[in-house]
Amino acid sequence: MSTAEVSSEQLERLARAIYGAPADASAPAAVPEAGRVSGLVREMQSAVELQAFAELFNWEGGLAPRYEVLRHPACDDGTALMIYWDTRVFDRAADEVPEWERAAYELAIAIEERLCAGGFPGKSIRFDPKADRHWEWDHFFANARRELPSAVFEATAGEPVPPFDPSRLNPWLTPVGSRPLPSNPEAGEDLADWQLELGGDVIARMVVDQTEIPWTDSRWTYARLLDASQFNRFRDFFADRELWSDSPQFDTLLNEIKTRGEFCLRDLRTNQAYLVPRLDHEDELVWFRPDEPIEYPRQDSNL
Repeated sequence: MSTAEVSSEQLERLARAIYGAPADASAPAAVPEAGRVSGLVREMQSAVELQAFAELFNWEGGLAPRYEVLRHPACDDGTALMIYWDTRVFDRAADEVPEWERAAYELAIAIEERLCAGGFPGKSIRFDPKADRHWEWDHFFANARRELPSAVFEATAGEPVPPFDPSRLNPWLTPVGSRPLPSNPEAGEDLADWQLELGGDVIARMVVDQTEIPWTDSRWTYARLLDASQFNRFRDFFADRELWSDSPQFDTLLNEIKTRGEFCLRDLRTNQAYLVPRLDHEDELVWFRPDEPIEYPRQDSNL
C-alpha cells in the first residue's frame, strides 16, 4: 500500500482539511472550523487518505476531526495506534492527568479500549511503535504510570505506508507571490485575508503568500502588508523582548498598547480572532502563527 494511491480529488480534500482554510482562499467558510474539517474527514474515501490526514493535521486544530477519523468505516488499526501514540499522555494514571490534557487522555483511552476489543475496521496499514516512534519507545515502555495492554506496543497487521509528502498538496494551495497586491485600493479593491487589531481597531491588513505546515506542530502563515503606515508605529513591539528599548518613547508606546487593550489577528475568511503569540516582520513581509481562538474584543466576565 502506498500514499501514491491518493487521487487528485482526495489530495484537494486533504489540502482543504489540513491547511485549515478553503482551497479557494476567497471562498468563505460556511461552518465553524472544527465542524468544517470534521465534515471533510467524513467525506474521505480510503484508509490511506485518513492516514495522511492523521499524520499532518495540526493537534492545535482540536480533537473533533481525529474522532471522525476513528469513527470512519475505513479507519485502520495502524492509523488509530499512531494517533494513540501521538497523544503522548496514555501512560499516565487517571488521577495524574492535568485538566488541560484530559481530553487527549480520554481520546487515548477510547482508542486503547477499541484496540483491545478487536480493533478498527481496517487491517492493512502497519504501524510499529518501536520503529515508528523509537524516540519515545523506551520512555513509555519503561516509565508508564499504569499498566498498559500489550496491544499498544505491538505492530499492527498490514504493510507500512511511507510518510505522506505534504508538497503533493501544493497544487491546491496559493503559491508564494502568486497573488498580486491591489492595483487600485482607493477603488475598493481589497485582497486582505488577515488583519491585525488592537483593542478592536485595525492596525494592518495582510494578503497571504503561503501557509506552511511543517512536520512539527507549528503552523506559520506568511503574508504581505497591504498598508504598513499604522503598523510601522508598532514594529518595535513585535521585536524580540531582549531588543526592546528602554527609552521614554517606547515606554509611552507600551502604555498606549496596555490602555487600548491587546493585539489579535483576525482571519477575514472566517471572522475568527486569535491571540498573537508571535509576529515577525521584515519590510512589507510578515509571518505569524495564530494561537488559541478568542472572542474579540473580549467579553466582560463580570455580571
